[in-house]
Amino acid sequence: GTSVLTTRRSHQLHTMSVLRSLVARAGSSLPRAVAARPAARGRSWFSSRISTFDCSSKMAADQLAEVTRALQQDGVCVVRNVLDTDLVEKSKKAAIEKFDLFVALGDKYEEGGFGVGKEHGFAEGVQRSKGRFDVLFGMNRDPGFAWPSERWRRLLGGALDNPTLLFNGLLMAMPGTEDQAWHVDGEHLFGTGTGVLPAHCITACVPLVDLSIENGSTQFCLGSHLLTNAKRGIAIQNDSHLESIGFTGEVVQIECPAGALIMFDCRILHRTLANKSLHPSPLLYYSHARPWFQDVNNFPARSIAGTPIEAKDMVKGKVVTMAEQLRHLRKKVDGGKDRWGDITKNNNSISKSCN
Repeated sequence: GTSVLTTRRSHQLHTMSVLRSLVARAGSSLPRAVAARPAARGRSWFSSRISTFDCSSKMAADQLAEVTRALQQDGVCVVRNVLDTDLVEKSKKAAIEKFDLFVALGDKYEEGGFGVGKEHGFAEGVQRSKGRFDVLFGMNRDPGFAWPSERWRRLLGGALDNPTLLFNGLLMAMPGTEDQAWHVDGEHLFGTGTGVLPAHCITACVPLVDLSIENGSTQFCLGSHLLTNAKRGIAIQNDSHLESIGFTGEVVQIECPAGALIMFDCRILHRTLANKSLHPSPLLYYSHARPWFQDVNNFPARSIAGTPIEAKDMVKGKVVTMAEQLRHLRKKVDGGKDRWGDITKNNNSISKSCN
């Protein structure tokens, strides 16, 4: 009825206000709409300088071996057409809904909303740098978003032996975000001076909008994962990392259409460039690892629901999928109106269409 529409409109206006304040701190203004522009027609994507493969559920053994070789040698590769246009749009709609709710919750939790850095974030999400959000809330282990990892386990099998999904989430770069400095997502096991071990963690990313120089695609230093064991603290962003490890190889920038798959070793040096467009840039990501490895360092223990949790529970996916917490969170935002039901319907449609 009218009251429901008024409540929804009120929430939307509140969320837009929160996002404007966040982007203002990043030195830009929020676009009037979160929907991205249509894909560029007839554009030639996929640089020949990076290994690129075609998505198929029946990839031959020699093709899978090539994927493994690319990850072992270069540390990164791309797979075309993993999600079709319809699935990209459904995923983007559901992801933006959850992101909006997450930001609104952060604003409710403490005055001024999110600060930058892990120490100012939550178990369900962190603002890594101004305008760049890493969000597990409503994403991690959610059936509408976790399903692709089963498709990709076969692609990752050669590099990780028996890959396990650690967690999955959303990376959102708002307009006006600046260049990142060089960094790795995860350091070599057992510190420096231990040699180069096989990969223990690989991230698979699916952009929900076309990635270009304009909206902040990612640069990778090919083969740098074989050198990053030479320096401690290389996960901390710093433009001096290339020189400090003696990297003289090739830097590639990945531009690709929405629905492609980017896979990279967590130890490779990379950076995402500035989003100079007028639109947010959302990207789904999936962290896979060998069965014995867990990453408990990327998110703090405090929950956005106000109740501290153990980091290990977050990794197992218990935080963002508990119905009790979701009910509690809805009440904190909009008096208990069941906005989450609409989001769940979107997720179910995504999941069913992928069977």
